[in-house]
Amino acid sequence: MIASIHRRRFLTLAAAWASGEPLTEVSAAMAGKSVIVIGAGVSGLVAAHRLKQAGCKVTVLEARDRIGGRVQTDRVHFGGVPVELGAQFIHGTHDADGESNPLWKLAQKQGWKARSYRSGSGSMSRRGVPLSAVDEKALDALRDEALEWIVETYKEELEDSQTQISLADAVAAFAKQAGLSPEEREDLRAMFAADIEGDLAADLDQISALGFDEDEEFGRGGDQMLLGGYDQLPAHLAAGLDIRLRTVVEGIDYAALPVKVQTKSGTELKADAVLVTVPLGVLRSASMAFAPPLPKAKRGAISRLRMGAFTKVILQFPKRFWPEGNWFLNIDSAAPHGLSYASMETPHPGSHILIAWQWGRRAQALEAQTDAQVLLGILADLRRSFPEAEVPSTTRHFITRWSRDPFCLGAYSFPATGSSRRDIRHLAVPVNGRLFFAGEATSADYPGTVHGAWFSGLRAVDEIRTALSV
Repeated sequence: MIASIHRRRFLTLAAAWASGEPLTEVSAAMAGKSVIVIGAGVSGLVAAHRLKQAGCKVTVLEARDRIGGRVQTDRVHFGGVPVELGAQFIHGTHDADGESNPLWKLAQKQGWKARSYRSGSGSMSRRGVPLSAVDEKALDALRDEALEWIVETYKEELEDSQTQISLADAVAAFAKQAGLSPEEREDLRAMFAADIEGDLAADLDQISALGFDEDEEFGRGGDQMLLGGYDQLPAHLAAGLDIRLRTVVEGIDYAALPVKVQTKSGTELKADAVLVTVPLGVLRSASMAFAPPLPKAKRGAISRLRMGAFTKVILQFPKRFWPEGNWFLNIDSAAPHGLSYASMETPHPGSHILIAWQWGRRAQALEAQTDAQVLLGILADLRRSFPEAEVPSTTRHFITRWSRDPFCLGAYSFPATGSSRRDIRHLAVPVNGRLFFAGEATSADYPGTVHGAWFSGLRAVDEIRTALSV
């Protein structure tokens, strides 16, 4: 049986912690117990913070020379403007039931300045020709019709099922039965690239037709950007913790107590429990050995789940040449069907910063190129997108390469063909009451998000409390 905490309890735990209220669920019986947390991303930090408050001796081991994991704010390359290299937004302020996103609640409590980044404020072109409002509305309607058909056709027996049917297969089936013209098929494919591929960081032929929209969301309030940088969150969580940077873990022996953790430097640490919060890409790489080997179900889940690729090409120009609004997209009939661009003028007026977003195989290909090659391609795309504008050379740039980062090996998890929600739960389940797992990839409700990582850390705290209080 796979242990879990009900979503409502997740929200209760998160809301109470964010408001500073004591959590009675964390027992005093944990006092004096020791826990090693591997990874100083959001899931590891929120768990470590709570465990320390409960009286545990907590040691956080982080392979990088910084905390935050895939939350990383750059203040160096763009004249002091805080630019997000990883996580960009707090996705929504509350859900349909009125429950607050814990990240938003914490940001308000701490007084972190934020600005709404409205996804509906943008423009779209087709091969450099701006689309009219009527055309954009028609494209949105076509996409929505396709999504509704796919859900009704493929999702009747969704829960815990596995399928090799990809979202690309489903889109092609819809286009055939709907009798779409070649141009309509191209437009639909481009819309799915921007909306679905861009969201899940993978290509349509890699994404499960059953799992692509199964996550929960805080759908009210819109995306929010922290003006002072998203890294305020991990910095807040890390205060007062024993965090050991540049400490690469190579092996975990959980055959008996105490659990032993072996580092690359040759140091061995011992604890009553170990919480593993490394990204799914690291687990898939098998760079961390487990003794005994992880259970078959967990190994199977790791093999079926996938890490998506998402690359940001961050560009600063001497002037703004793009239209008003937060984003624009120039759709095309050929792969990659148009790059998506996000303007940073809303959170940082006058910064003249534009971010090109790319995902999936195209992102992996970009990350393998030199900076000069990437810039050449992006500027060519911008000039195709704005044939009437004078697109100048950049003054500064930065290119993220998360898929080539050995401590990440991808951007975030996505529902791959052949995987299921059961795999996510198997990835999360503790082993022997000594080895625990957290991170966005272990969140069945909120995968691929910072709040999913947050919730997973709280869930792990609850599991550790149960195990150590016996």
